[in-house]
Amino acid sequence: MSDGFKKGLNTAKMHLNAGFNGMLPLIIVGAIGMALSSILPKDGIFGDLFAFLNEIGLKRFDVFIALIIGQSLSGKVGLASGFILGYYSNQLGLGIFGGIVVGFIAGYSGLAFNRMKLEGSTKALLSLVVLPVITAVVGFFLIKYGISGPVKFIQDSLVNFLNNVSATSSVLLAIILGLMFGFDLGGPINKTAGLFTMISLTEGIRGPITYAAVAYMLPSMAAGLAIMLDRKKVLFDEDEHVQGPSVFALGFLSLSEPALPMMFSDMKFMVPANMICSALVCGLIAGFKIESTLALGFLNFAFMNKAILGVIIYLGCLALLTSLILIRRKFLYNKENCEEA
Repeated sequence: MSDGFKKGLNTAKMHLNAGFNGMLPLIIVGAIGMALSSILPKDGIFGDLFAFLNEIGLKRFDVFIALIIGQSLSGKVGLASGFILGYYSNQLGLGIFGGIVVGFIAGYSGLAFNRMKLEGSTKALLSLVVLPVITAVVGFFLIKYGISGPVKFIQDSLVNFLNNVSATSSVLLAIILGLMFGFDLGGPINKTAGLFTMISLTEGIRGPITYAAVAYMLPSMAAGLAIMLDRKKVLFDEDEHVQGPSVFALGFLSLSEPALPMMFSDMKFMVPANMICSALVCGLIAGFKIESTLALGFLNFAFMNKAILGVIIYLGCLALLTSLILIRRKFLYNKENCEEA
């Protein structure tokens, strides 16, 4: 694989992550609307509110991801193009994959335009009038006759796979997702599993988003707990002890990234341990058929259909187990380094 290709791939991943991060607030809005609709009456003003939250959060988020990717790649030039193509992709029901594909089309088109040697009023006229019109016309035919078929096939195949696996073995699906959640804590494998959960939520399958919410809590809770259990400060340095309580608290918001420094300091050992513990907690939740409509940290528990105390106990035990593994490995790691010195 050439260096140029690797660089381009890494750049595309960066802009894709920007799209995911920009899309998350809308997904959360939709999830909150779904959660509230399960406990409040659906008639009258509440019904209108839930329909509105569902519309912007779970039915239009793909427009936003296209817009964000377009803007991330080419600045203001990509905003209008991203919206235009994203909106049409949404109308055809191409889902998140369609939003991603057309976002990159808009972004790279805008990037090519930015590289043209234009100045002053000419550049302004082209960017405000000509480029959006060309994008709309060319994008219409490209999406309708070139992209929609393959993207729709991938989207439908993925949804059918989720439905079939959830129907036949939800525990197996949960274990696979748990292994992916625990692998790279916010990296591409983790993000791919997150993509599954978002698609499943928009299709009314709530199990995977529940697994994600709890699995994302585990690493930071475990890392923070391990630091706080090191009362004599022999395993972790002063900076880590200052960060420990914050890392633990951020785990309650389903943020796994704060655990990266601690979990990846000994990747060959801690990554498999974290994957196993994440798979265990996801498998337990699936086994007891526990679902939630809200993937927002500790608030997730308030919208679970049953066994809330059980989930808290599972999560607490596995966080403690992971933290003890981390402490033990840290002790052995430090001992090995002292002997080598």
